[in-house]
Amino acid sequence: MDGLEIGKSHYDSDYWGYSFEMPDRDVTVTARFYTKAEIWGTEREDLAALKEKFPAYFGLSASKGLEVYVWEIVPEHYSCGLLPGTNREKTPEELMGLEAATIDEMRAILSTYDIAKEDVFVIPWQNPVSSHIPEFWIVWEDETPAETEKRRQAYVDRLRDLLLGDGESEEEKN
Repeated sequence: MDGLEIGKSHYDSDYWGYSFEMPDRDVTVTARFYTKAEIWGTEREDLAALKEKFPAYFGLSASKGLEVYVWEIVPEHYSCGLLPGTNREKTPEELMGLEAATIDEMRAILSTYDIAKEDVFVIPWQNPVSSHIPEFWIVWEDETPAETEKRRQAYVDRLRDLLLGDGESEEEKN
C-alpha cells in the first residue's frame, strides 16, 4: 500500500472487509476475507460443483466402509480417490480409474456420508504415473521392521488427520 492507511474496515459476522484508496492511481481497493468454510468446506454450491466434477464419489454404499486411496505426485501434494469398502483388493483398473481429488475436495465429499471416522480407511497407493516415491514406501537402511511400521503408521495418521481431523490442509499451508 506504499504507506497509505486503510480508509475503513468493518466486520459484519460473515467476513472482514478492508477498503483503501490509492488516489495516485485513481482506484479504491476493497478486499473481502472469507471464512474457511466458504472457501474449503462443504457449502452447498461447493458440493454441487464437486458432484458435477466427481459424480462417482457420491452415493456410494458405505455399508462396509469407504476406502480413500491417497497418492503423491510430488512431495506433500496429495491426490485422493474414493471407493466403497468391499473386503477385497482393488484391481489395477479400478485404481487407475480413480479421478484425482485434492485433500480439501475429498474432505467435502466425505462430509456427505453419514459414516463413523473409523469406517473410513485411508490407503496410501503408489500411482504408477508418478515417478515420485513417498517415504511411506521406502525402507531405510538399518531401519527395523518395527521402526518402518511406526513411520508408515505416522504417515497414514497424517493423511487421516488431513482428511478427517483438524489437520492443516495443503491450501492452508500456502
